[in-house]
Amino acid sequence: MAGCILDILNVGQERLVPGHWEGDLIKGKGNRTSVGTIMERTTLFTVLAKMESATAASAVNGFSHVLNRIEGQKRLSMTYDQGREMARHAELTRNTGIKYTLLTHTARGSMVLMKIPMDYLGSTCQKVKT
Repeated sequence: MAGCILDILNVGQERLVPGHWEGDLIKGKGNRTSVGTIMERTTLFTVLAKMESATAASAVNGFSHVLNRIEGQKRLSMTYDQGREMARHAELTRNTGIKYTLLTHTARGSMVLMKIPMDYLGSTCQKVKT
């Protein structure tokens, strides 16, 4: 079950304990490509997750693959917005043991951390004609 981000604000917002992650999805032109991003809130370490599409099944597979390569003690929680690609978040929790936290409208400011890497990645990725 998804928790509310307000439940972990003290630890997550202050970024005192490593292991709290923020996830997002980058979609390519016409939504033909997508890549998941996960950023650790303390260190700002960012990992890209290969996605076959922008579906919930693809998000579970991509994020599970990446998160399961990280030590369990460094996989405490993951905050994500209310995108459709996270509709199967309970499966992600079962696969990885990570606590999924839904970003609510009242706590939107916490996603600002993800925007810096997202903007950086978006501006440095080479555009390829298909």
